[in-house]
Amino acid sequence: MSDVQLNDVGHENSLIGGELPASAIAQSYTFASRCMDWAQTTRSLKERSVYTQMAMQWLAAGARLQTFAQLKNRTSQRGPPKEASVEIVQA
Repeated sequence: MSDVQLNDVGHENSLIGGELPASAIAQSYTFASRCMDWAQTTRSLKERSVYTQMAMQWLAAGARLQTFAQLKNRTSQRGPPKEASVEIVQA
């Protein structure tokens, strides 16, 4: 098991100006995989539980980021919202 370094958390890839870097999603899944690897190597059930919970949190974060990116991509393809028009019908 290797120690986690400061640059492992991807602070240089944080959200700037509301943009989501593509690597953020991949990093979330990579961190989840690392946590599961650590869970498999430990002998302590308590540590295994902690690493498994961490992996689940990273998987959830990756899924949220992926969903956010997909929604943002859909709205950017549609363009700005159109003005609502009201049709007046005279009886």
